[in-house]
Amino acid sequence: MHFTLPDGLLDRVGRLATGSTATPFMVLLAAFTALLHRISGDEDLVVGVSTAGRDNPELAPVIGMFVNPVALRCDLAGDPTFADLVARTRDGLVDAMEHGQTPFQRIVEAVAPQRDPSVQPVFQTAFNFIPDSGLDPVALGTTKDDLAFDITATTSRLLYRTALFDRGTAEAVVARYVRLLDAAVAEPATRVSALPLLDAAERDLVLHGWNDTARQVPPSTLVAEVERQVAATPTATALVADGRSLTYAELNGRANRLARMLVSRGVGPGALVALALPRSAELLVAILAVLKSGAAYLPVDTGYPAGRIAYLLGDAEPVLVLATPETAALVPPGALVLDGEVGGNDADLTDAERTAPLLPAHPAYVLYTSGSTGRPKGVVVEHRAVHAYLAWARDTYPGLAGTALLHSPVSFDLTVTGLLGPLTAGGTVRLAGIDEAAARAGGPPAFLKVTPSHLPLLDADLSPTGDLVIGGEALTGEQLAAWRAGHEGVAVVNEYGPTEATVGCVAARIAPGQAVPAGPVPIGRPTWNMRAYLLDAHLNPVPPGVAGELYVAGVQLARGYLRRPGLTAERFLPCPFGAPGERMYHTGDLARWRADGTLEYLGRRDHQVKVRGMRIELGEIESTLLAHAGVREAVVAVRTDSGEPTLVAYLVGTADEAEVSAEAARQLPAHLVPAAFVRLDALPLTANGKVDRAALPAPAATEAVGSYVAPRTDAEALVAEVFADILGVEKVGAYDDFFALGGNSLRGMRAMSRIRAEVDVDLPMRALFGAPVVADLATQIEALIAAEVDELSEAEVAALLAAEKGTP
Repeated sequence: MHFTLPDGLLDRVGRLATGSTATPFMVLLAAFTALLHRISGDEDLVVGVSTAGRDNPELAPVIGMFVNPVALRCDLAGDPTFADLVARTRDGLVDAMEHGQTPFQRIVEAVAPQRDPSVQPVFQTAFNFIPDSGLDPVALGTTKDDLAFDITATTSRLLYRTALFDRGTAEAVVARYVRLLDAAVAEPATRVSALPLLDAAERDLVLHGWNDTARQVPPSTLVAEVERQVAATPTATALVADGRSLTYAELNGRANRLARMLVSRGVGPGALVALALPRSAELLVAILAVLKSGAAYLPVDTGYPAGRIAYLLGDAEPVLVLATPETAALVPPGALVLDGEVGGNDADLTDAERTAPLLPAHPAYVLYTSGSTGRPKGVVVEHRAVHAYLAWARDTYPGLAGTALLHSPVSFDLTVTGLLGPLTAGGTVRLAGIDEAAARAGGPPAFLKVTPSHLPLLDADLSPTGDLVIGGEALTGEQLAAWRAGHEGVAVVNEYGPTEATVGCVAARIAPGQAVPAGPVPIGRPTWNMRAYLLDAHLNPVPPGVAGELYVAGVQLARGYLRRPGLTAERFLPCPFGAPGERMYHTGDLARWRADGTLEYLGRRDHQVKVRGMRIELGEIESTLLAHAGVREAVVAVRTDSGEPTLVAYLVGTADEAEVSAEAARQLPAHLVPAAFVRLDALPLTANGKVDRAALPAPAATEAVGSYVAPRTDAEALVAEVFADILGVEKVGAYDDFFALGGNSLRGMRAMSRIRAEVDVDLPMRALFGAPVVADLATQIEALIAAEVDELSEAEVAALLAAEKGTP
């Protein structure tokens, strides 16, 4: 691609070079490395330059090509001024040219980089300056580099690999180079980070045009919105759970009675109430009751290890903990144990009854997310933020007015849509994972929200008829295509949003009948009254097509982290592009703007990852492993060797892997416990001393968590066979845990359905949550069979079970 530098620019380059004891080539090259740095974010760059190869006088009369490539290392650390960068470039170039006669192939052999035939070794960008205006740059030939500039006094050119860049991108690279160079020679004292890449129109587009999301949504509370719907549809079904259903009026009345009990115990706006309750109708009643009292709810997953529950409650310091007789042992003494319905007044509470008026700015819930320093952190989300999200969701997801299937723990913010969305839209919440028959009784749901890992599990009974919302992990067209083939009439939305931005703040919709794109599915555009900014390390907006860190701003931002003002200030920053006092949240995710104004997710900047939709800070797991006396070093990585994301721990030390695994299971939730442990003599390191994660070996089959114990009874053999088939695992032992092997609620429903079909016993879904280990679930099966045929002997029961499996 040919282009011409603006009139007079090369003259100004020459004047700057003269004043800085450099050459024009050095100034032009410095601008090129500044451009690469601003586009890539890398501070240590290698650029190819060329020498004539005719330094020896003996070669002067010889005809032929003696040009030799030289690899120039460019240092942009510390955000230098452009003048300083020119000086660094001059010194580096002088040093490199001292070895300019060394054949490039010798350099390649010495460096011994990992070779890829499609990529130039050592450097992938090149820069040349031909001051003789009579030389046509076409005469220099082609390039193997990704990008190569040939600058002349007349017609210059950019060579680029068409497999990586299109014509429009190449033109944008040239325009940005010229803009940066022009500003740099005009003000060489300007720091590289402040040199402009965007023109005024582009800057306005990425900051404002693609963030034009303003919508009128009057502030409100969740309580007001639910009670408005109760008044509109009192007899409609609000909840289906445990084979029972509650109308809006019944659900509202039960919540009002419990709310008055909470207020009588001093609960009110600004307080926090923890809910250590099983997944049941009582859980939804309790959530509404806490909200009606004015307090915020903190869901506590009763499947967590005791140590994790103790930490959450100790850190959050709720004024009250609600439990049932079955969960009371999991929480400290003093909890309010709910055993049956609460009596009293069914009428809606008023502000006069509360300890203080309930306002949209009061917290609605606190959810704990994984902590990078080993400490999980509680995210405080206000009523107005949830209300703003649900207002957009009701407009975007018509299925919320139908039946929404809720299958994930309420401690996961993905569930907020299917939990509170229907109750403000006149729909029905159907709790899955409690009773499979109740979950499937009404047929396919109208609305379902899942992670990409759930897609293969959506059979005809579970696939929604209206809206399928996917979130929690990066989504590809290939993941979606298989399910979409039989459900072309369903709208699919790829929704993105950290807990700190209230469930979902960016979304991309694939309309019914619209083709599924190949490769990464965009996460779309910001939702109502939310804005997305892609910024570099100095908070400058990056151009379209360039990766940047994603910051979000708008009405849905959380208040911050519970009792952690320092961390709140670190992640919730003043927004330089909004009104005075506005904040923006630093997500730590990488993304880029596509040409159509949609966002494409590119992964994490740090080591925070998502596995099966659960956000995980690898540092939290590593901190737990390092607490073991025999572990000297520990690194946790996500591997996909088996086809699905899997956590693998790498240990250096004397500790037994099985002991470390068992201790991790006692300290961490199941989704944070690595699936395999690999012992290493030392961790692989990069040249700069950091852990080389790319060099960590794949775990062998023998390094799976724990020791394999073959099933010992027919019941264990049946359960192990079903688990292995549902989860795609080669073999499952007697002490293997369904959820540790990658199971989830939807897979669990399939597994329990298969087991019930085999043994014909009334085995509820909650049995799997209470006994996910093969041996424990097998014991329950044997007990149920024994109870049904208690007149038979133990041997006869075993024979009956074997017959159910079709064995002699």
